[in-house]
Amino acid sequence: MTLQKKEKYIVKFLKLILVVLLISNTVLFAEDESSTGLTLKVGTLGVGADFTVRVFDFMNLRLGATYTPLKYDFIYKDHESDVDMTVSADFNVFSILGDVYPFGGGFRITAGPMLNNNDFSAVLREGTIRLHKEPFDISSGSASVDFDELCWYFGLGYGNAIGKGGNWKFAFDLGFMYQGSMDITASAVAIDPDAQSVLDRALESEIKHIEDQYSWLQFYPVISIGVSYKF
Repeated sequence: MTLQKKEKYIVKFLKLILVVLLISNTVLFAEDESSTGLTLKVGTLGVGADFTVRVFDFMNLRLGATYTPLKYDFIYKDHESDVDMTVSADFNVFSILGDVYPFGGGFRITAGPMLNNNDFSAVLREGTIRLHKEPFDISSGSASVDFDELCWYFGLGYGNAIGKGGNWKFAFDLGFMYQGSMDITASAVAIDPDAQSVLDRALESEIKHIEDQYSWLQFYPVISIGVSYKF
């Protein structure tokens, strides 16, 4: 996705957060000024936090964010492949989630939009890669994986950060983020210029194969556990 489109989505998302906050604060301060909570969590979207406010007796609103940068340097070896690689992954997601408590206890049904800024990329240095059983000697290469910027979350969970009882609560979420089909871009420079066109075609074929094989990632699994505190 281009930088301009990303900025457009971010601005729209921030405006939505502002509107939701204004509405929820109106309800919040009209009913109970103490109905706020903070949750620290860790899961498949990384490390993050949620700020919870009460909208109705049976419904809360959660504004959340996660951010976890990861970076690995390793040598990838697979039969004829032998290449030095650096893989980077930034888990960065903002969310506006509505929690509905149909039975009045801790069990909840959750849904809402997410701004998906997750970024996955790889840099390859000089070495040998194997595509469709054919080895290619390369001087450099790169790859990245993108998904939809604006996504939707659906799931179940347990825990009410501003529920009755003590100030400390346990939080658990299980669901998925629908992020659309993955979009892979990859390129590599062949040491032998005569092999470049063959390498390009092999990369295109490999990209299509990976996108088909991992199409299930459009439903990204979300699992998290955390601890909440009510103010």
